[in-house]
Amino acid sequence: MEEKKSFWTYVKYAITNKYIIVIIVFVIYCLFFDQHNWIERAKTKYQIAEMESDINYYKKKIDNDKKQIELYGSSIDELEKLAREEYFMKCPDEEIFVIK
Repeated sequence: MEEKKSFWTYVKYAITNKYIIVIIVFVIYCLFFDQHNWIERAKTKYQIAEMESDINYYKKKIDNDKKQIELYGSSIDELEKLAREEYFMKCPDEEIFVIK
């Protein structure tokens, strides 16, 4: 009958085998110490996701602003309404009371 090898036999073999040691050191170096390590990749991935979120927000804002430009550019009444509500402008013969 064949004798079963224990776990520690495999560990001893792995520790004494130079090829396995080199591979382990290389993997650790690539994961933590390399210029393009795992930590930096995770940070970069997070930044990309954040920037894509910003891009979507600004695209929606641009679309909204374009609609407002079309609205105010086509009608003098709408432009006058904007000036009165947002900038508190008035005609020369009017009085404005601001209530907050």
